Amino acid sequence: MTRLIKSIPILTLAFLLAACGGQKGKFCLEGELKGVTEEIFLITSTDGGMDRVDTLQFDHEAFRFVCNLKDQATYRIVYPNMESIVVWGHSGDQITLKGDAQDLRNVRIEGNKENKLYTRFRLYINTLTQGDSIQEAAKDFIRDNAASPVAFEVYKQYCHNSTTSTKTTTDSLLMLMAEAQPDNMTLGKYVKASKAQKQLEKGKTLPPFSLKDTKGNTHKSTDYKGRHLLLVVWAGWQSTNNNVFFNVRRLKDQGRLSNMDVLTISLDNDHNLLQAGMNTNDWPTIANLKGWHNPYIKKLGIRSVPYSILVDPQGKIVAASSNFSRDIQPELDRL
Repeated sequence: MTRLIKSIPILTLAFLLAACGGQKGKFCLEGELKGVTEEIFLITSTDGGMDRVDTLQFDHEAFRFVCNLKDQATYRIVYPNMESIVVWGHSGDQITLKGDAQDLRNVRIEGNKENKLYTRFRLYINTLTQGDSIQEAAKDFIRDNAASPVAFEVYKQYCHNSTTSTKTTTDSLLMLMAEAQPDNMTLGKYVKASKAQKQLEKGKTLPPFSLKDTKGNTHKSTDYKGRHLLLVVWAGWQSTNNNVFFNVRRLKDQGRLSNMDVLTISLDNDHNLLQAGMNTNDWPTIANLKGWHNPYIKKLGIRSVPYSILVDPQGKIVAASSNFSRDIQPELDRL
């Protein structure tokens, strides 16, 4: 179980930090953020390193976080503005994080080769100003470091939902990494999902569903025959959900959704994050708190959020994409 240390003298904290490193069966993340306030920094694991969402506790500007870790795991720190950063950990690792709370984009994370590599890449792309330059830098990084799990993270952030790269390009990068990392099970799921997403191509029938929302009501795909349906997949830890919800709400307020229903599916596995997201969500929400293990989402091959699917009154897919403004919004305008 995660143990958090807070409100201890700085000298004692420094001693404990030094004693933390190299202890097998433990993962230690320590650091300092200048100018940090009482804002909450969340930490969670994307692949089983933790069984719940936790918080980083600060003593002045320093923090220390320790949890059990038998092998290796990937952690995600969610900043107060809902942006996030990834940290790689191995059993016995002592990872350090340093930076300025007013400049979170340039936070440095070190302690093993993955974090050093990821930090170098992040600091480099922060010097680039054009989106296409960042895209090309990400592609080059993946090709040069295909065997590293960091390349997969860069792929997810900058290529998987790319607005400029073709699916052929992103698929080729995915297969390059899959060949170099044959034991990466999560990467294998992305390859499988890429093939599964072919069923979401325009003109195909949306796979049937029967899902229960947070109020206990059952929603079946047959319930929406005769009306357009917008299915939005989201998660409370992903800030870009708000852009989708804002645009849909704007259309609703303009009276342009009179012949369309909206149904949302949350991929949160933490009740607090789910509730926070539902505060900006006016529509029925499907949530089983199983995260990416939601059976229907696995069937559709969706591996990123937010993801939207627009279905016509006959149950045929009009558009399906993680890029709402590029692929979904124009179809809604045509309605």
